[in-house]
Amino acid sequence: MSGDAKDDALGESDTPVEVPADHYDAYMCQEETLDNHKVLTIGGVFIPGNIRRAVAEFNEASETRSIEIIDYIDEYATLEYRAEVFMRLQLELMTGGGPDIIYDHFGWMTNHEVVLDLYPFIDADSVLSRSDFFTNLLYALESPVGTLPMIANSFSIRTMVSTERTAGRIQSWTPSALLKLLEQNRRINEPFGRHIDREQFISQVLWHAGFDFIDWDNRTANLDSDDFISFLKAAMLLPKPLTPEESFSLPYPGDPELALLLGNQLLEYVFDFCPSSYNLFTNILGDVVVLGVPTSTGGVNVLEQTWQIGINAASPHSDIAWEFLRGFMLPTVEIEMFRFPLRIDMFNNLIDTLKIPHIEIDSDGNTVEIPIELTLYREGGRRPRVFKIHAITDDVVDRVLHIIDTAVLNRQNVHQQALFSLVDADIASFFARERSAEDTARIIQNRVQTFFNEQQP
Repeated sequence: MSGDAKDDALGESDTPVEVPADHYDAYMCQEETLDNHKVLTIGGVFIPGNIRRAVAEFNEASETRSIEIIDYIDEYATLEYRAEVFMRLQLELMTGGGPDIIYDHFGWMTNHEVVLDLYPFIDADSVLSRSDFFTNLLYALESPVGTLPMIANSFSIRTMVSTERTAGRIQSWTPSALLKLLEQNRRINEPFGRHIDREQFISQVLWHAGFDFIDWDNRTANLDSDDFISFLKAAMLLPKPLTPEESFSLPYPGDPELALLLGNQLLEYVFDFCPSSYNLFTNILGDVVVLGVPTSTGGVNVLEQTWQIGINAASPHSDIAWEFLRGFMLPTVEIEMFRFPLRIDMFNNLIDTLKIPHIEIDSDGNTVEIPIELTLYREGGRRPRVFKIHAITDDVVDRVLHIIDTAVLNRQNVHQQALFSLVDADIASFFARERSAEDTARIIQNRVQTFFNEQQP
């Protein structure tokens, strides 16, 4: 990106953005007006609509305090440039500047010393309590020293699902087990369906199971392991990426749930697994198998926080900042669709809603459940099949709770996209059959470890 383009993205041109021209200087919007009106700031990389609405509501509710939004960059910037800007934000915080409230859209915040521990605020709150939240989800957000530097009010879960017939005998869902499953079913051209090709698969593996190969804290990599080699070999058994023209010319791919049931698809990579989606799979597939993401120790259901928020340790108005933050922790807060709430009572309310059957009175005057009818199609929209979707059962709820209890948080890193971009050419060479999986893994390992060695401690 050119210098002028960067200036435009940072609000240093005529483009109307909310970033002040000098916002990269260390600053803190903590001045008070003559009438003692306290002004705080909330800043981050791409401030979404729900945060903006919360700020507007907070400002409308008080005449003595307000929050100003500092959006360091907009949603149209590349992920690499967002990472660069976020590193500048962290530098501001390390030098005692930056906004009072920090919004972290990607879970990149790793310097826990620049933000306040939120546990004391929760413990002193007259309404909130640690017991309000899922213990393992709250624990997953803790720093290595046990503080709660940032908090998120919802999560999504990444996993893989299959049928009992396809995956019921798998003892441990490791990369080698995945490779074996694909090798035994070469007749299936699209094992994950059309939306996961070989390049997308490797990208998702590095993003969601990267903790198996990359230790960000110690700056070490394990990408020449047998497990990563198995992933490379498994990817080679998946279809090549389609060009936009090819994708447009193909017929409707069909519904993945029906493809799994008919044996035309082995696995579904689910990015927003939730109680309603699990209930859907159960009603269609029967004994659905939730495998998780393959790792060296077996399948892991991966937690992804949708965003997190914290308080600048240098803010003189931490009490007001907490007053804003706590609003996201209350049971009245709106949770995004297909997300798990952090609050237990909100999860229970969600389940109670899903348990309510659709009731009608039949011709004999009896009360009967009328299940929702869902029509699924094969490839090309052919031969539709109707399924009856019943209200969620206690058995399904218990399984969902087990998945939540055992899920592992995938901690993101601000350097993640830059690191993955380094290996794109090497993976492309492997897919072009210019190198073996073993040689590719060794080259990638050397490249990534060199990247770590060149990073500032």
